[in-house]
Amino acid sequence: MAFLVTFAPTRTYRRALLEADLPGLPVTSDAAADSHGGGGALAVTEATAVAVPAATAAATPLPVSTATASESIGSEAEPLEEQLPGRAGCIVNASTMTAPVHGWIVKAGALPMRLLDGPQTLARHQAYFKWRDSGNLSLLMQQATVNGQIASVGRAPPLFPYCRVLVNHAYRTLYLKAPKTGSTSLLTLMGTCTGAATDKATCFEPLKPLKSKEQYEALYRDYFVFTVVRNPWTRAVSSYRMLARYTSNTCADIVGGWNRVCADLNHLGRLHNRHPECTLSKQQGEGFAMHHLIPQAPCLVTEGGEWAADYVVRMESMQEDMGEVLQQMEKRRAADAPPLDVPGLLSKLRNVNRVHVACRGGLITQTTALTSQRRRRRLAAAAVAVDSNGKKVPNWLEASESYCNDAQYYIGPHSACFDALKAYYAQDVALFGLPQCTDPPF
Repeated sequence: MAFLVTFAPTRTYRRALLEADLPGLPVTSDAAADSHGGGGALAVTEATAVAVPAATAAATPLPVSTATASESIGSEAEPLEEQLPGRAGCIVNASTMTAPVHGWIVKAGALPMRLLDGPQTLARHQAYFKWRDSGNLSLLMQQATVNGQIASVGRAPPLFPYCRVLVNHAYRTLYLKAPKTGSTSLLTLMGTCTGAATDKATCFEPLKPLKSKEQYEALYRDYFVFTVVRNPWTRAVSSYRMLARYTSNTCADIVGGWNRVCADLNHLGRLHNRHPECTLSKQQGEGFAMHHLIPQAPCLVTEGGEWAADYVVRMESMQEDMGEVLQQMEKRRAADAPPLDVPGLLSKLRNVNRVHVACRGGLITQTTALTSQRRRRRLAAAAVAVDSNGKKVPNWLEASESYCNDAQYYIGPHSACFDALKAYYAQDVALFGLPQCTDPPF
């Protein structure tokens, strides 16, 4: 079932979200003077207290963080975490590191079958719409400690629309697929089954509903189950950049900057519902955005919250980690399936979604320039406008920040974003064993 969302918001929802639009979260003392990054007016300083909606009255006006960091940090060869002391250094490390939990793990059981695409998919759509339109700020928002103080930040929505579980029966392997974790690159290598004679032997297809829970759990026990995970903080930055490009550039003020977005990631999805003029394509509207923002953990664990996989690949180290996955597939292949050339396959693994981005301190180094150019052309073909000279120009929005190091989205003027997203992605942070950086100073 498609996850396109086209319903109009209710009056209650519009009113609640207008009242709940967060002015910003506590930032470092140099934030007010910094004009880079968009949404600067959203920042809270010692001179500007924020009125909190009744439903979030527990939050108090927030003080400025004392842990400052210059935006120039990161332009030198020395690693960021070695330039910054204490909590700031911890944040730099935590927001860019690979998941400490990776490789072989204990598969405690199966991912609940009810979370797959099937009879309960419609109910999950309805649950999402009910949550979205509730107007209940206690459901839409949550209280979290941000820079040492209590703040109201975004809450992850109910699982929407379903967990993607892909299968290759010839190699007895299941792949738990999460968005923004390199799945396009992986499936470009392995193939997506279409039923055509040209399908690769290694192709994956969605796991079809099985007749019984017992049959599903038996398959789950017998098959090798792997997943690919990504640091939730870097994933959020990647989603922000990508989703901006599916938004009209006339909506820059509505999107705001990173500070506005990180305060409540759901803003990137609901703006399409509240401002349909911002949507360039119905296929990349609210449903598309929310699908790329939801946490990874709910689709990786058993009913009891334990791992539902045998092996965890780190997206940031996919070239290294996928070797073991391919070896396990080779061990499990059916007699009529071709043997796998593991070194050959690994040599063809590429990041196919990289796009050249000019950034502060230089140009992000990419090895896939041709792919980037093609992706840009696809975007241009899908969304163009005409300037005063009659020349076609891109109609999409670029994120207002352009940092070369993802850690810069979580320090200095954006220091509140680390804690805000730690709350939103609390399940991911805990499951992946990532540092939480709770020690002062703030």
